[in-house]
Amino acid sequence: MNALPPVYVVQRDFAVGDIGGNRDKLIAASKAAARAGAKVALAPELALSGYPPEDLLYDRCFADALERALREVSAAAEPSVALLFGAPLRKNGKLFNAAVLARGGRIEGVYAKARLPNFSVFDEERYFSAGGAPLVFSVAGEKFAAQICEDIWHPQQPARVRKTGAAHTLALNGSPFCLGKHERRLRAAAEFARRSQTSVFYCNAVGGQDELIFDGASFAADKNGKTQFQMPALSESAKVINACAAKYPKNEDALLYNALVLAVRDFVAKTGFASGVVLGLSGGIDSALVAAIAADALGARNVATVMMPSRYTSAESVSDAAQIAANIQCEHFVLPINKMAALAEKNLSPRLQKREGDVTMENVQSRLRGLLLMALANNRGLLPLATGNKSEAACGYATLYGDMCGGFAPLKDLSKTRVWRLAKHRNRRGEIIPPRVIARPPTAELKPGQTDQDSLPPYDVVDGIIAAHLEHRLAPEDIRREFSGEDVARVLSLLAGSEHKRRQSAIGPKLTECAFGRDWRMPVASRFRRFDAR
Repeated sequence: MNALPPVYVVQRDFAVGDIGGNRDKLIAASKAAARAGAKVALAPELALSGYPPEDLLYDRCFADALERALREVSAAAEPSVALLFGAPLRKNGKLFNAAVLARGGRIEGVYAKARLPNFSVFDEERYFSAGGAPLVFSVAGEKFAAQICEDIWHPQQPARVRKTGAAHTLALNGSPFCLGKHERRLRAAAEFARRSQTSVFYCNAVGGQDELIFDGASFAADKNGKTQFQMPALSESAKVINACAAKYPKNEDALLYNALVLAVRDFVAKTGFASGVVLGLSGGIDSALVAAIAADALGARNVATVMMPSRYTSAESVSDAAQIAANIQCEHFVLPINKMAALAEKNLSPRLQKREGDVTMENVQSRLRGLLLMALANNRGLLPLATGNKSEAACGYATLYGDMCGGFAPLKDLSKTRVWRLAKHRNRRGEIIPPRVIARPPTAELKPGQTDQDSLPPYDVVDGIIAAHLEHRLAPEDIRREFSGEDVARVLSLLAGSEHKRRQSAIGPKLTECAFGRDWRMPVASRFRRFDAR
């Protein structure tokens, strides 16, 4: 194993807008590094503001608070430790995504990010100007260079760093999680290390922030590109990285489940819903999985579930919902909607037109449930969780202002086939979800004998088509090589026709290469169609 210098890596949750808290974490890191005998401490990209601060950067009060905190961190920086941390920095009328070097009570240097990503979830050109002038500093006779996130992915950057004569690269990152991302980070860092002939210390943010999950998993690679040390994924850690021997999870189901737990926990905490969450528990697999995730994230005492049966709700669903809540040991209500639905139908019937395939009254049931759920949320100060999955969102198989009600949608980027897998995964730790809930054909129970497949192709077909189109960006003609033209046309037509619903849906955590939300920015009003069965 190649010897690397002792760098204290600060893999902490630097919350967006918590300038005082982030300041204190950076000051504490400088002191902890000194106690640990490290001469360098490295914190993530935009640690002082939290990442991404978005349009807070336009707020003058926010900017003033950042400037004060920057002075305070610098003033408190230990003389024996070179503290390198991320912060928005204004200079000569321009705003930069900067790495700030503080030591001994002063700012010794600044590096401004050279490569500003402006794709997928990133909008950095909206806020920042590009920099790139090198920052190289010496510690105990060894030279360190600073880089920020996208910089190490760019083919021209290794040569620029190599010209500085640095032996080590310190990379500040705010790299969001999605499946397969960590392996790509390792490859990018390895390529950068080999071409720059520097070791690379990669410090990543950790924690949930709105739609984004930051998974940490900071690491160090030697100049040959070999990963030498690895910090844990999806949890905070701050220590000298040469004492880290964690492994990134290889089990995708475990990784996704733990990422969702982190996302729910942090969203609830950072939005101030101290009383917890409430969700509709239908006896189906989606709401069962959300309830399990919420309980693991917040503790069962902070989760309330409500079953809202109609005349079409089976006895099995009522029983299963009660069993799930009992297994979780959370508060559970049963609020029937029979009388409300009957009254709504009576009042509406004289005004409703007779149309074949009309689903008005089915949707009324769903909206009544949304009404009750939101009433409980309002009364108890709870965050309502939506329970829909990505497959339903893609096809518009959901009711606006009904089952789509909620402030956060944990499964928004999780396909139905993944929902089944994660339910089975969670049960391996102790049964929460009754086996018949997993085995039973999905149904909204809004009319007699209803199943999801009355309205949609089988979910493995839906999920395959959606993944091919969204995540792999395949054209319809290419997708038809694996799926029937009729199914492709049907699913992609549903996708195009339900954009107005998705635009009004609750935010949810990004898990894949293309999540509905930041990754997917389609016009609501569009006449473009290319989905046919030919």
